[in-house]
Amino acid sequence: MRFDAAVIGWGGYMHIQHAPRRVIFLRKLRELLPVGGPILISFFTRREQSKYFFIVYWVARVAKAVSGSSLPIERGDNMDGSFDHHFTSDEISAECKAAGFEVLSFHRLPYGHVIARAT
Repeated sequence: MRFDAAVIGWGGYMHIQHAPRRVIFLRKLRELLPVGGPILISFFTRREQSKYFFIVYWVARVAKAVSGSSLPIERGDNMDGSFDHHFTSDEISAECKAAGFEVLSFHRLPYGHVIARAT
């Protein structure tokens, strides 16, 4: 099955925990698109220097150490009713590139999203 384009909307991508798993998802999607095939991915964003996410990250690391959990923790991870990863421009661009996409544009508002194309 092949597709001309793909939309990962309503923030679905940000609910996948851990960057390597997200990249695997995008690589599998990339296999279904032609070269130049567009993709739109929506997600929550964060600023690199966000104090809130700095605190969340360090509290999660302490909780992980105390509990002995093996779950990966990344800066930008958040639990507020559900797991969400909030992306910086550099993070989403790196994941797209690793999966075979070139980011054409990044937008924070009205809802974080990138438009990319399959390479």
